[in-house]
Amino acid sequence: MTPYGAPSPDAYILPVPNECVGLVIGKGGEMIRQLQLKTGVRISVAKAVIPETNQRNVFVEGSLSKYDQAKQMIGKVIDDFF
Repeated sequence: MTPYGAPSPDAYILPVPNECVGLVIGKGGEMIRQLQLKTGVRISVAKAVIPETNQRNVFVEGSLSKYDQAKQMIGKVIDDFF
């Protein structure tokens, strides 16, 4: 389930380290807005940590090619943190 209900056929789940979620969201949601504008996908972040992990799910809704683009951009945000 995504925060918006049942996932669409074009919904993907991307686990993200909990300490990086704030970077993906950005101050005032600016980064997540930019990611959505640049890729054309809808992105939302789970409020809870995945049990027994240090990760949270990021839900990405859009075509596979747009998901791949969003995944790469989110990966860059995370890589820049480390």
